[in-house]
Amino acid sequence: MKDVSLAVARRYSRLTAMGTEQITFTKYRDTVIAVDGGDLTRQCYGAAVDIGTTTVVLYAYDLVTGELLHTESLLNSQIARGADVISRILHTIQDPDGLEELNGLIRECINSLLAAVEKRVPGFSRDLWHMVLCGNSTMQHLFLSLHPHGLSVDPFYTVTADIVRCTGEEAGLNMAPRGVVEFLPLLGGFVGADTASVLLTLPEESRGSLMIDLGTNGEIAVGCGNGEYKVASTACGPALEGGNIECGMRGTDGAIEKISLRDDKVDIKVIGKIKPKGLCGSAIIDAVAELRRTGIVDDSGRMLTREEYEAEHPGSALAEHMQDVEEYNPAFFFYRGERDVYISQKDVRQIQLAKSSIHSGCVALLAEEGLEPQDVKCLYLAGAFGNYIDVDNALAIGLLPAVPRDRILSIGNGAGLGVRMCLLDKSHLDRAEALPAKTEHLELATSPRFMEEYILNMNF
Repeated sequence: MKDVSLAVARRYSRLTAMGTEQITFTKYRDTVIAVDGGDLTRQCYGAAVDIGTTTVVLYAYDLVTGELLHTESLLNSQIARGADVISRILHTIQDPDGLEELNGLIRECINSLLAAVEKRVPGFSRDLWHMVLCGNSTMQHLFLSLHPHGLSVDPFYTVTADIVRCTGEEAGLNMAPRGVVEFLPLLGGFVGADTASVLLTLPEESRGSLMIDLGTNGEIAVGCGNGEYKVASTACGPALEGGNIECGMRGTDGAIEKISLRDDKVDIKVIGKIKPKGLCGSAIIDAVAELRRTGIVDDSGRMLTREEYEAEHPGSALAEHMQDVEEYNPAFFFYRGERDVYISQKDVRQIQLAKSSIHSGCVALLAEEGLEPQDVKCLYLAGAFGNYIDVDNALAIGLLPAVPRDRILSIGNGAGLGVRMCLLDKSHLDRAEALPAKTEHLELATSPRFMEEYILNMNF
């Protein structure tokens, strides 16, 4: 045997000394990583994991057949120490045990997902030999127990940008101890392996493509042709996912997900078809767009009081839904009941900050490639949030740059698809490994164009 560990050689020597008739060699590429007695060739599993700031998704595969066995997801346990990456980074800086705590929380989360799969596929964890993961730069550091201090200072830097490989034992995961664990590469600053994973799913040759992964940290990529990209991130805050919004919530049962104000009526669609509890991100975009269309919110983002609206629209039934929730904070109510659901002036201001950040980041990054929004051949909206928003409403409030509507495509969880591709086909893993060298990261905070656009795009 060549290029094997001493532990594998010792195991092999004992099996042969015992006269074992059947021996199974488990290889990763050209290296034998384990030796076991008996025929275990039908028992080889893999997992692809997308570590999101909010949600962690695990895809369980049979690596012999390539069959997807099961998909499990959980809230990222690190939320206990902050809903956003900045809060979690600060926790590792301010608390001497913070890094160890957050590392333990994400390991426990993934091990819980593995336990859930084990119930459906007995023996899955024992014969789990390959795991590929993606996540943003902060999630990568916390999973690998690398201190993320570099992501708290300007210029932002990471400990490593390359693919990181370790064993299941080193990662602290309930899988084959010598199984291979790989975290996809980072692309610079806060643009992480989740963005790299998304880019693997897009046509490589396309110059003028634009990818936006909407979320707490908006990642943006512009295709330069020949598989090369310019990338950037823009901190738009949690407003687009319901955070910092008075009635905001995640997209779970009870969340209003669609809103329409037509013919002086309020029409809403609620997840789970139960009484509304709040507004999720897609409804927040709808709400602002509809309030703009009906004139309840003006171009500057100011929400009219009920008296002002009635003066401009006498007899409109929509006025009955308008009421101040506190001094100098008018609001529009979409539902009244045990738990009122509304959007207020303060909420609209939060959305203005978020939408200008995304829009301006796109324009500034396109300009670096000598392109304007009308030059974009295809705008790919990635992420679960991008999959559920009403694109026309997103365009109407200026969340997205003015790309022709027929060139905008929602691709759903591109990060999840890309990491699964890497698990199942080593050629995609090789492409991922080459991405950092073909990617140029730009820091928008130092871009004069971004700052100009940010101010210009604050209004609707």
